[in-house]
Amino acid sequence: VKQEGVVQSNGCKRNEHYREDCSTYLGGEYACPAPDTGSKTEETSNPPAQPQQNSGGGGATKNLGESCTIVNDNNGNCGTDLTCSGGQCKVNNGSYHGSNKCCALNTQCASDELCNGSDGDCHAGTYCKKRTLNRSLGQNCADDYDSCASGLTCQDVKGTALCRYTRGSGSPVCCEGDSDCPAGPPRQYCDTANDSPDRTCSTRYTCATRTDTGGGDTGDDGDDEDTGNNNTIFNIELSLPGIKNTSGNNQSPTHPQRNVTIKVLGSNDQLVSEKSANITYSSSTGTYKGNVNMGTLATGIYTIKLEANNSLRKIPQGSISITNGTTNQIPKTNLVTGDLNKDNSLNVNDYNTFISCFGDKQCSQKQLADLNDDGKVDLADYNILMGNFATQRGD
Repeated sequence: VKQEGVVQSNGCKRNEHYREDCSTYLGGEYACPAPDTGSKTEETSNPPAQPQQNSGGGGATKNLGESCTIVNDNNGNCGTDLTCSGGQCKVNNGSYHGSNKCCALNTQCASDELCNGSDGDCHAGTYCKKRTLNRSLGQNCADDYDSCASGLTCQDVKGTALCRYTRGSGSPVCCEGDSDCPAGPPRQYCDTANDSPDRTCSTRYTCATRTDTGGGDTGDDGDDEDTGNNNTIFNIELSLPGIKNTSGNNQSPTHPQRNVTIKVLGSNDQLVSEKSANITYSSSTGTYKGNVNMGTLATGIYTIKLEANNSLRKIPQGSISITNGTTNQIPKTNLVTGDLNKDNSLNVNDYNTFISCFGDKQCSQKQLADLNDDGKVDLADYNILMGNFATQRGD
């Protein structure tokens, strides 16, 4: 048994630094006699230097842009109003970098500003930027979806965000249902048979003058009595992850209207009808709601499939009884978002697209990647996407 300070039978003694000879004794932590004389000659060489660790408390204060490493919560020794982020000292959110106020949230900015300026020296990479409001028809609105003038809305047009006429505006008037059209005379209706909308509209259809003599109202205002032409109305309610009226979710989505596509399938899963329409966020329920005019649809049993512009397809329930000429309540549907390439599945392609839009990166699908619709693609959206990967295919 090795004991400290005790000389062993081979002449080695622990904790005394003499020239070592471990040819006959392999206990390296003991000092052994020199093989020539047996006398204990004091070791003259210095022991090897031990690696030094940063204790986190010392070191010179580092300036903006200098490399840093966080040890024991020391913030990398970055100076006042700086944060060690990504291996560099960067300006804290809420502090100024020159004339720019760095930010991560719109709430850190003034009422006439948005947190969407790009500044790589800021902690979050963004700064408060003055809003450009009252943008005209056709102007790009990708940096501020609420910047279009009255009567216009920011709409994704083949990957580009442009100001376009809202429902009930424009000439011809843009519409999703008859209630969006002028009452006349002459009476106009929403020409849903023509799926080639005016390029200035945010909707798929425009109003046209009625030429038939039936005189019935085909309105899309959600009234059960609005069925003069035997139109079938679907009352839709959708719930999207990260957008709810509860704590921890975005309760005020940047885009209060959401486009939904409804497919109606009959027996043998043949497609009977397909419509797209905008439904509106309700702050009282934390869901998107709206009535969609499905046109004439024979009374019967159908399968309904719903999807938003960045979600998997979902069947609310197996079969639904539909009555023609009335408003039919479709069961509330919880959609799974993150299908950015619209192939009805969540996979590595969607993940790669999301990463290409993350943070201040510019991409054509920025709005779709903003899963909680708070105006930015950040960690909150990433967590939603990761949670949704549990469902890999839509219905």
